[in-house]
Amino acid sequence: MKKHLGITGFLIGFIGIAIAVAYKYLYDIYLEALFEISLFTWVSTMTISNEMNKEKPKKWLISLVSILSVIAIAYVLFVYS
Repeated sequence: MKKHLGITGFLIGFIGIAIAVAYKYLYDIYLEALFEISLFTWVSTMTISNEMNKEKPKKWLISLVSILSVIAIAYVLFVYS
């Protein structure tokens, strides 16, 4: 799971961003929440994956990124709902 976390985050982010962009330009429907959640997921999983693959990962950084990304996603869901 450690090795595939970054790739999984990239795929989730890419698919979510692609859907949001496609709906914006093809159907004129704005899916800003999906775009932002996908972007947060992509960035946070890439950061966590890079840190976990180091020889001595900083657990406080992994925890901080995880908590902040959950808070950011909850905030986006609260704002756009």
